[in-house]
Amino acid sequence: MLQNHRRNFTIILLFLIAFGHSLHAQLENISLSPNTFVSKAYAGLRSDIKALTDTSNIPIKTMASVRIGLVVKQDLNKYFAFEAQSALQHSNSLNTISIPAFELICKVNKAFQIRAGHLVTPTTTTRPNPVTWQAQVETYAQTRIIGSKPGVMLRYTFSTNLFVVSSLHYQNNLWAPHARIDYKTFRLAGYFENKSSYFVSLKSTIKKFESIFNYNKLNEELAGSVFYSINPRFTFFTDVNRKMKLNQSDVWVLGFRSYFKADKHPFAGFFGMQYDVIQKYILGQFFIHLADLKKE
Repeated sequence: MLQNHRRNFTIILLFLIAFGHSLHAQLENISLSPNTFVSKAYAGLRSDIKALTDTSNIPIKTMASVRIGLVVKQDLNKYFAFEAQSALQHSNSLNTISIPAFELICKVNKAFQIRAGHLVTPTTTTRPNPVTWQAQVETYAQTRIIGSKPGVMLRYTFSTNLFVVSSLHYQNNLWAPHARIDYKTFRLAGYFENKSSYFVSLKSTIKKFESIFNYNKLNEELAGSVFYSINPRFTFFTDVNRKMKLNQSDVWVLGFRSYFKADKHPFAGFFGMQYDVIQKYILGQFFIHLADLKKE
């Protein structure tokens, strides 16, 4: 059974690589018919080697994962459209993760939309889109953010600098209100489940800094990640959490990435190193994914 899973994922990955190559790496807005197109296509391979440093034996743990995904949109007419998203990730830990979404979109006008279905919540959008390379290498803080949920959503664009979203989603056996506001390079989102359970997330990009901070009231946990890009090739980052009730942290990562981009082939990725100060391990990482030659 395991061999069958691995063979299937290998076939799918090779197919997507060939597919992307045949399109000269145009991995966005790929037309399938006059009213149907792939807005995003993704395939990536991640490999990690973890070494614990607080023991004389220095045990080594190896990890690898493959992720594939598509976002497909079909216009029914001037006002209505379907949008479906599907991502699938398989790792050597025998875990297979599926990330689906299916939305019916009503375009009332250029500024106002109503969406219903199994939706990417307003809060979810503060973490990377599942059909992107950033989602396959998420930080701890990013993984704390909720995923897609059934619901109804209202979206309104006031200007290029101001965008707001309000929605209601079914999660943990109740309906929870979500909200999001984008102002320039800041995105604030969150939800309430009850008086004692809420979540808030803030994402921002200021010059060479990109950051994400969230607070989970139920778990009383604060988590955050900050990336600093020295230049397009080199990036430093840190990833931390704080359990407020316990007054302790169990994640404090310091990391470095060196990116690469093929000039004549549709591939990009990075080599990375990181150290967790609290859990006492060093992680070496290699990551490669399909990329658009013109855009990335």
